[in-house]
Amino acid sequence: MSDIEHTLQRYGEFLLESGLAKEKHARYFVGWVRRFLASDTPPATSVADRLSLFREGLERCGRFEDWQVDQAERAVRVYFVNFLKTPQLGRREDGSAPIFNEGVERPLALKVLRERLRVKHYSYRTESTYKKTRIAARCWRHLFMRS
Repeated sequence: MSDIEHTLQRYGEFLLESGLAKEKHARYFVGWVRRFLASDTPPATSVADRLSLFREGLERCGRFEDWQVDQAERAVRVYFVNFLKTPQLGRREDGSAPIFNEGVERPLALKVLRERLRVKHYSYRTESTYKKTRIAARCWRHLFMRS
């Protein structure tokens, strides 16, 4: 197995363990990253520029729906920002605020919330209700203010 394939396998495991992608979507995330790494963009350009070119190429191709292009971009961002810990991709050019923050840290927060609810012996039904509604934010504050 090549180094890239081994890394992609670890990335897939990371996605499942961290909850950043549902089990049924993890293989697509890995596939998008594989496609990105195999793309013919010049390696001298920054990852953010390569990602922009990759996205434009997918859009130009016409074979993919908009949601698939968004999923591909998210998969590459999660790969670099969360898995490889390359924060430059998630920041603006001046280094100020994150460009991409939506949906990356939320699954990790929900995982911690779930663990806290289980420690306090809340029922599974309560846990699923909290995750689906706005109650999760209030519950989050309540659990961490008291613990």
